Amino acid sequence: MKKAFVIILAFMVSVSRLCAAEPILFNNVNFQNYYSSSSDSNNTDDIWGYLILFFVIGVGISYYALNHVEFYEYPYQFNNKYVERDSLIVDDFDLNTDFDFEGTHNNRFSVDTSLVCLNKYGFGNETRFEGLLFPYVGPAFENLAITKFSQTYDNIRLGGQISLLQSNLLSIAMKLQYTNWFGLDNFKNGFAYGFTFRSYPKYPLALEWSFDWHNFSDKHKIFDSDLHIGYMNGAFEIFASWKRYIFIHEKSDSTGESFHDVSDGFSLGARYFFAL
Repeated sequence: MKKAFVIILAFMVSVSRLCAAEPILFNNVNFQNYYSSSSDSNNTDDIWGYLILFFVIGVGISYYALNHVEFYEYPYQFNNKYVERDSLIVDDFDLNTDFDFEGTHNNRFSVDTSLVCLNKYGFGNETRFEGLLFPYVGPAFENLAITKFSQTYDNIRLGGQISLLQSNLLSIAMKLQYTNWFGLDNFKNGFAYGFTFRSYPKYPLALEWSFDWHNFSDKHKIFDSDLHIGYMNGAFEIFASWKRYIFIHEKSDSTGESFHDVSDGFSLGARYFFAL
């Protein structure tokens, strides 16, 4: 991680040097007339263009550095690690070092299933499949089916995730999914977006926090949160989580008032990790 921050710091320094550059970049800008009505907008457009270009390049390099990794088949498999950094960032910046990690892959996946209990909505099952390819993007599929007496509620989410940060201590991914609820009339054919934070700080502990916003219309939204703790045993994880769903309904009258239906619950389940 410290080497990735060195790259980010180097980029920030380069941008600061760009902004403080001698007339090479700014010699055509008349700052005296900058705020006057006759100022030439092309000069400022050029400056912003260069800054945006360097910013995009810096973000791209930083993103590549933070996410260009290889995975073992499951957390703590080798030397208490799940993630190994590729040869872009190497010890002591020795670019001649060969980093061919035995047993690693450029992808990772997990599938889990759990018993779910939600206040007001009953008991049921949740099944999820997620992973990363190349290892920047990957699938994120989820299905929740719960029943209370004769009423059934089913939420299906289909989409993917984008890796934002990969390390053993902390990994972050952003999810984008199609979402649809069966059994809830006002929550049909929407989209969901959210984040998943994972950490494997010390064997056999597994930590995760996932939260999402479901958008169906200006009047109906859902926020859900899943706080998860697990115990690793080889490629299998046994976990428990605390769950919260907030169903948001806005009135259609001129008052614009809204009311929230909050449902708390828990899940108990098992997860299996693998790589291709």
